[in-house]
Amino acid sequence: MKLHDKVALVTGAARGIGWEIVQAFAQEGARVALCDLAQSDVDAAAARLALPAERVLAVKADVTAERDVAELFRRAVEKFSRVDILVNNAGFAWPRGGPVNLDLADTPLDVWLKVLDTNLNGTFLCSREALKIMRAQGGGSIINISSPQGKKGKLLRGPYSAAKFGVEGLTQVLALENGAHQIRANCLDPGGIVATEAIRNIPGNRGVRIPAASSPPRRSEIFPAIAACACSVRRSCGLARFSSPRTSRSASLDNLLSRPIGIRDMALTCRTPRRNGASEGAARESKELRGLKNLPWPLFSKAG
Repeated sequence: MKLHDKVALVTGAARGIGWEIVQAFAQEGARVALCDLAQSDVDAAAARLALPAERVLAVKADVTAERDVAELFRRAVEKFSRVDILVNNAGFAWPRGGPVNLDLADTPLDVWLKVLDTNLNGTFLCSREALKIMRAQGGGSIINISSPQGKKGKLLRGPYSAAKFGVEGLTQVLALENGAHQIRANCLDPGGIVATEAIRNIPGNRGVRIPAASSPPRRSEIFPAIAACACSVRRSCGLARFSSPRTSRSASLDNLLSRPIGIRDMALTCRTPRRNGASEGAARESKELRGLKNLPWPLFSKAG
């Protein structure tokens, strides 16, 4: 198991992409801490993992609340004595219950602030708390879930695009400032629309069949993408991106793993595979990503 006894903390872990990431980590032997907004949701998710009690922690926490975040990490350290991986996954494009699909000219300030608060401020608060722990223990990995809309703005997605652009800039600064502490920072950009419960419940989507191409990535796709995210950083300023085929250029697996990646290489990308209508190049890259499962796991090797 590639993550035997490592400790992974995942926000927004009760469903969607976060839930798939938690399962992938658990299957690779990690001890996992799950957080989400409702205790009943994280308890149910933890129960579905069917792990021994000493390998799982379920915590109700709002990532936009500084006290909640501090308590989340305090409890993780209290139970596991360390945090090796942080995945900042909690986020949404529009508030649950709407309004949605607004021009910037029609976007209320409270909607703007809600979207930025969870997607960007939550990522900052959790990363800051993780850094205190990771610096003291001598290393770790921070993986921020971003979006292709963090590189190319999308019509009627003003708050979300602004937040995800911010997440990618924040990730670059995290990588620059913490390489000397053996802490890696990367973005993972799932391609396409992800049919999470929150997306299905947005007014206007209710009762609408979301195409299979927009379904959440499977664990078989999530894990190699997460692996590549960690493998690719060989220096303190490294940052790898994972995006949809339409918004980025590809990099071969050999380049991704063999070259030190610095600030000037930030266009280097590796994509989560698309299952329907994928190009030949995307399918080939998907095969390369799956091959990462067979590589030695370098997530916690020293940068240099």
